[in-house]
Amino acid sequence: MNLFKKLGLLAATTVATLMFGTMAFGFEQTGASESSVKVNFGAYSSSTKVYYQLAEDSTFTMITQSDYTYGGDKTFYSLVAGRAYYVRFNAGYGWTEGLQVVTVPDMTSSHAVSQVAAGAGTATVSWPRVAGASGYMVYVNNVQQPSVTTNRATVRVPSAATSTLVKVSPYKRSATGYIARYEYNYNSVYVKSKPGKPSKVKYSSTSSTSLGLDWSDVNNASGYQLEYANYKGKGKNYADTGYSSYYYFSHPKNTFYRFRVRAYVTCGGKKFYGDWSAYSYISKDLTYNDVKLKNASTRYQNRIRVSWNKMKGAKKYVVYMAQGSAAGFKKVKTTKSNTFVVSKYRGRNLALHTNYYFKVVAVGKYKGKKLKSPNKASTGCYIYRYYY
Repeated sequence: MNLFKKLGLLAATTVATLMFGTMAFGFEQTGASESSVKVNFGAYSSSTKVYYQLAEDSTFTMITQSDYTYGGDKTFYSLVAGRAYYVRFNAGYGWTEGLQVVTVPDMTSSHAVSQVAAGAGTATVSWPRVAGASGYMVYVNNVQQPSVTTNRATVRVPSAATSTLVKVSPYKRSATGYIARYEYNYNSVYVKSKPGKPSKVKYSSTSSTSLGLDWSDVNNASGYQLEYANYKGKGKNYADTGYSSYYYFSHPKNTFYRFRVRAYVTCGGKKFYGDWSAYSYISKDLTYNDVKLKNASTRYQNRIRVSWNKMKGAKKYVVYMAQGSAAGFKKVKTTKSNTFVVSKYRGRNLALHTNYYFKVVAVGKYKGKKLKSPNKASTGCYIYRYYY
């Protein structure tokens, strides 16, 4: 065979491959929905008669649609969502190889997206798998994120101050790389990241029935959970304080308590908790209603008997004294007992017709933690002549 015949045979073979093989020019999927696919048959004018077949398998033993059209595009309807099909055509030169085409997976209301976890600046969402989906497009506030092939995604949440919209849209990828998806076929959910850590719980007040506590507000917190127990960690319990960053702990006993608090955000009816604050060791203020004063004056000396109820966990008590109710308190005694008699103030005998004020602070230590009762309250005693 001479050179010209060889070149002519090679050219004819190349054209045949381009037209009838897998490299047929322009033969590709160009559109899809949940129930249809659109195929372009390549470089054929509208006057060219093109026979086509659509099958459920690549060997075309299960042909479901077969007819002809005149070149250009063809849309196949009545298909199943999230399925792969095969299309071939014959424009008078024999059947082409099958082209895999795919429909869009159908994400219905049964594939609801929900938040399942929260992290520092992140949120994790999950949803039921969509039949036929190769993967899922994920959007945060309409900005596309890396796609996932599982039914779970963790995204960055731009700000803990507001809720963030996460959208999930399924897609199906064909063997040729075509991605069948529909812009409005998605489900969404508003998410929040894990809230920040509150400050340590602080003492606020003592009343006849409660111990007032407070802590710092956490931005965007839906509420707070307070943990409390005795200072050794026994009798642990929890209270939900709602939006309030303060709490009245009812009927406190004469003991030190251990408190800590954490914030939470609520999304989709679920609570996602932040980190716990450090522990605080707090008791009620002994001086509020436990400290009793008795004028014990005699003909020769003015005295005040100071007594109080013991505080569990205390190793000693520090007694402070002043002539005013709000300032000027000086330490006058450290004792392990719960009673003390005062006969002098600043080196001088107690004076008649004078008010003296006291504070008693319980002090202890547990596993390296210093325990100290509050000293906001004070109680007073007036010296008058009393004989016994």
